[in-house]
Amino acid sequence: MDSLRVPSSSYIDNLISPIQKQYFYKINYKDICNSFSEFSPTIGNIFLSTDNNSKISWTLDSPFGEDSIQTYKLIEIDEKNNQPKPVNTFLFDQNEFTLKLGDFEEVAKYKIVGISNTGEEKNSNIISIPIAVSYFLPSVFSPNGDGKNDYLNIKGKLTSIKKISFEIFDRWGALVFSSSDKFFEWNGTLNEKFANPGSYQYTLKIITNNDEKLEQKGTINLWR
Repeated sequence: MDSLRVPSSSYIDNLISPIQKQYFYKINYKDICNSFSEFSPTIGNIFLSTDNNSKISWTLDSPFGEDSIQTYKLIEIDEKNNQPKPVNTFLFDQNEFTLKLGDFEEVAKYKIVGISNTGEEKNSNIISIPIAVSYFLPSVFSPNGDGKNDYLNIKGKLTSIKKISFEIFDRWGALVFSSSDKFFEWNGTLNEKFANPGSYQYTLKIITNNDEKLEQKGTINLWR
């Protein structure tokens, strides 16, 4: 509880963190006769949360006092230019939604905007959902110069990859190819000569932007 002195008509609470939880406020006043008024309607911030996967939910308490919320807007923050973009609208009693995160590379950001019966708008906190590294390494490639599948490389969402180590070995364990570039391309050559068709073993090590370590081992088949 805190106090304001006349003629102040605003209050800033520096002790809260609305990006972490919801808060509620109401106010009354004391007149010159030391009599207290009734409390105002309670207001609370709109709090948006996520399960860090694709499901989001938000609180339904009105931030407008006596005015109620009529609709909500879901706002997507563009990953490249950081600009807001409305992507969906919800009725006053809806507070859950499952997102489609397929277009994001590294992090998805969203907020909810509550709109009152009189058209006033209030923003929620912004949530950030990390996008997991999603990659695929083909098990077969055919570097024969026909323009189809001539190079071996990693496919998928690679923005979240910070470091990479990729090595290919022949059947005797000799190193055939290595790279620390996540956009590597192996054309199936060894010492500027065509590598023999057959099976090769590989080791792929990845460190993500969140310092998560991933490792994958397997077999690659080279066809000609």
